[in-house]
Amino acid sequence: MMSNILFFFSTTNIGGAETNILKLTKEFKNRGHKIYWAFLDNSGPMLQLADSKFTHLHFKSNFLRLPFSILSYYRFIKRNEIECVLNFGIRVEIISRILSKSAGVKRIISNIRSTDDWRNSFHTCIDRLTSKSVDVWISNSLAGKQAFHKREKIPLNKIQVIYNFVELPRRSDLLKSNLKSGVFRLGILANILEKKGYLDLIKISAELERENIPHIIKYAGRDEMNGLFEKLIEFNGLNANFDKLGYIRNKDSFFGDIDIFLLPSYLEGFPTSVLEAISYGKPVVVSNVGGIPEIIKDKKNGFICEPGDIRGFVSSILELRNNEVYESIVRNGFLSLKEFEKDLIIAQWEAHF
Repeated sequence: MMSNILFFFSTTNIGGAETNILKLTKEFKNRGHKIYWAFLDNSGPMLQLADSKFTHLHFKSNFLRLPFSILSYYRFIKRNEIECVLNFGIRVEIISRILSKSAGVKRIISNIRSTDDWRNSFHTCIDRLTSKSVDVWISNSLAGKQAFHKREKIPLNKIQVIYNFVELPRRSDLLKSNLKSGVFRLGILANILEKKGYLDLIKISAELERENIPHIIKYAGRDEMNGLFEKLIEFNGLNANFDKLGYIRNKDSFFGDIDIFLLPSYLEGFPTSVLEAISYGKPVVVSNVGGIPEIIKDKKNGFICEPGDIRGFVSSILELRNNEVYESIVRNGFLSLKEFEKDLIIAQWEAHF
């Protein structure tokens, strides 16, 4: 049965959740569902990145506009006969849970996208007070499910796990080691934040310098540190080892220009970028946080280190100088992607509509 589905999210700026919304939107539309968007902030490129234009609502939540936005939301729900609302973000949860059921929405799904250690008692209280309006919580990792259950006391049987999906690789040439001329081309695809381990990249680069290992670290994402990362690179005299790419649309080009993918995060949910790196035939060296261990098994389909373990990251990178190790990691990575295949994941979502 086809459904009228509303994605309600906080911002059109691109992060992990927003990337997943774009992918789910495309797949749900391809399967005949009618898709709508509502968002609180429209300062990012999501509307331009969507495959096609579709009906959307900018819900302005400031105090003066709030009464008009509430009325517009009710009319939007009724006019488009919205049957299911998918919520992304704590501010959206508060608004949508209160308004959507009273507007006649049959099913409300709340998304758990990370372990959310920043939430305080106020957020937890609001979650619990409005939880009766939620039909099911969807977590993109077992780690997120357990963390949410522990914090919010939501019964485990009301929290389902649906992983992010990835397109399966179809190119056999990706199995070959791509290390060229002894220069390690390392890459990270994440917004520039301290919790993503960006400061550790400087330490990793310095350690590689001390071992006389030629390398370049290509980093792509939106700058959330107001230029501090670049200043620290310059302060440490490592400018020649870093290549800033900014926000990128062409992931083919990004992954084609690196040999090894790094993600030294301190906080994660279930990073799609790790799945994407594997699908492009890149070995990954990542942190043991959030849902990452549900993807990566150390020394089998990638390398996994404790967050902040600079020596561990450097040693893992150096192990990949061995072509047999490199190609074994890539081959096992391809095999591990079957659990995250697109059709399997979309079918799990559709079961909740």
